[in-house]
Amino acid sequence: MLIIKYIYLLFRTMESSFQAMTVFILLSLVALTVLHHFMKIKRERLWCALCAIPLLTFLVFYHHNRIIGMPELTLQRYAALGVAALLIFLWGIVIFLKRSYKAYTILAYAFSIGWMILGIIFVAVCVLYVYVGNHSHDSWEESFAKTIDDLGTAYVLRDWKELDLKALKEKYLPMVREAEKNQDKAAMLMALYELRYDLYDGHVRVRTMNSAANQEAIRRLAGNDYGFSLFRDKNGDYLAILMEEGCEANLLGIQNGTVITKWDGVPTEEAASTVKCIDARYAFSYVENERIFQPIFLAGHGGDAIQVTFLDENAKEKTVTVNAIGNYLQRRTEAIKRFFGTSADNENFHACMISDGVGYLRITEESYKNDPPLDVIKNCLDGYSKELYAELDGKLNNLSAQGMQQLIIDLRSNDGGYSYLSKSVIALFSDQPLPSDMGYYRNESYHSLFPVKTYGTGPWKDLPLIVLVNGDTGSSGDILAYYLQTYANATLIGDSTTWGCAQCTGGYSVLTDGEFSFTYPIATSPDENHLPLIDARSDRKARITLDEQITYDKEEVLELFSESNRDLILEKILKK
Repeated sequence: MLIIKYIYLLFRTMESSFQAMTVFILLSLVALTVLHHFMKIKRERLWCALCAIPLLTFLVFYHHNRIIGMPELTLQRYAALGVAALLIFLWGIVIFLKRSYKAYTILAYAFSIGWMILGIIFVAVCVLYVYVGNHSHDSWEESFAKTIDDLGTAYVLRDWKELDLKALKEKYLPMVREAEKNQDKAAMLMALYELRYDLYDGHVRVRTMNSAANQEAIRRLAGNDYGFSLFRDKNGDYLAILMEEGCEANLLGIQNGTVITKWDGVPTEEAASTVKCIDARYAFSYVENERIFQPIFLAGHGGDAIQVTFLDENAKEKTVTVNAIGNYLQRRTEAIKRFFGTSADNENFHACMISDGVGYLRITEESYKNDPPLDVIKNCLDGYSKELYAELDGKLNNLSAQGMQQLIIDLRSNDGGYSYLSKSVIALFSDQPLPSDMGYYRNESYHSLFPVKTYGTGPWKDLPLIVLVNGDTGSSGDILAYYLQTYANATLIGDSTTWGCAQCTGGYSVLTDGEFSFTYPIATSPDENHLPLIDARSDRKARITLDEQITYDKEEVLELFSESNRDLILEKILKK
C-alpha cells in the first residue's frame, strides 16, 4: 500500500497537463473496452481505427508540451505516456489480425498501465523533476509571471514563508519587461537570482544554458573590486582581507588586518546591514549566516570609485578615495571558499583516529555507491540503508578497538543527498523512532507520507559526539545535523550554523526557449509534527542553533583567509 500511496502522491504533484494525458489514456482503455462490446461484430474495423486516437492525441500533446531547447527532458518526461498510447494502438491492430480479444486486452492493460507507472517513478527518481511548468513557448515577461504562479501552485513552502505572489510580480515584472525590451539576458538572470534570494531557500536554483549571460549576470551582482575584501572579527571590527599587494588601496595605506570604519561615508556596520548576499552558488537562508557574510559582499558595493575610511598605524581615522580595479566576483568567491575551507578532500564516510581517544568521521554528502535507481526506491521505502548502517558500524568498531572514547562527525560543507542515508547514520547513535522521509502540503496543512519508524538499535548511543557544521552544510546534511543535535551526548559546533534547507526538490519552471529555468522544492522533509524540518520561516531565524559558535580574533581572521589551509576549528576543538 505504501508504494501505491507514494506513486499516487507523485502523480498528484505533477503538472495538470501530465495528469490530464495520463487520465485520458486510462479512460481510453476503458472506453475502448466498452465500445468493443458493441462494435465487435459489425464495426470491428472502425473500433480498431479508434484505437489510434490515444496515439494521435499523444502526438498532438507531445508537440504542444515539448520543452523548447530541452528535447532530452521532453523525451524523458513523456516517453512512457507515448509507449502506453502506442500499446493501445497495437492492441487494436493485433485484435483485428488475431481476433484474440481477451488475452491481448489483458496484455494491453498490464503493459500500458505498467509503462505509465514506471514513467512516473522514472521521472521522480531519475529525472528528479516531478512538477514541470513549461513556459518555454512564452515571452520573457509571461514566462516569469507564470513561474511565480508555479510557486503559488507547487512550491511546498509558499505559505510557510508567507510568500506574497502579487508583490513579487509587482517587484520583478517591470525589471523583466525592461530586460526583454533590451534583449538583456544577463538582466533577466539577475531578476531570477534576486527572486531566488527573496525565497531564502538553498534548494531554489537558477539554471541557464547561456553560460556567457550567466557569467555576466553574476559579475554585475558581484560589483566592483577595490583590491580587498572585508570580514568582521569577534570584536566587531571590519578587517581588510585578501589584500592585493601593490594595488591603489594598498599604496594608500590599507593592508591585511587594517580596520575599515566607513564605506563610502557610511559606518561599516550600518552599510553592511543593508547588503543582500546574492550569489549563484551559495544561499544564506538564515539571517544569522547572512550577517557573517555581509562584510564580504559589502566590499563589492560602490561605483567606479569609493571613499574608504580606515584606522592608520596610529589608530587615527584616515579617508582615501579608491578606484575600482575590475570586477569583484573572483575575490568574493575566494573569500567565501576560504571561510568554508575544510577537509572536504577526504573521501566520503572516511573514518580515522585524529588524537588519543578521539575518532573522526567525515561525511561529505549523503550518497552511497552511486545510489542505483532500484536501490534508491527500495531504500526510500525502507527509510534507511542497511548496507551503509552495517559499514559505518564496522568502522566505528574499528575505531573503538583503537581506543576511541569520543567521536567528531564532520559535516562541514556537506552537499546533501538522500535523506534515508542520514537516517542510516542517525540510527547508529539513537534507538528513538524518526519521522517520515517525505511529506506533502494539502488543504493548508502538512502531512507525512510514511509513519514514524525506528531504524536501528543505536549501538553507539552512549558515545560522546562533537558535530561540526557550517553555512555550507545543506539538505540531507542539514537533516543529519538537526537530529544529531538532539542526541543527549552531542555538541553542535561551527563558525556558522547550517545552510538552512532540507525540503525535497522536484519543481522545475522552464522559461522562454528553455534558456532560463528555476527549480524549487515540492515535497517536505517533515519533523515529528509533520511540519517542514529546518527551513526558515518568514523571520529567517535559524532553526538549528549551535551549542558553541567559533569566532575569530584579528590574528585568527588573517590566518583564516591566508593560504595556510589550517583547520582552525578542528585545532580549537582538539586543544580542549
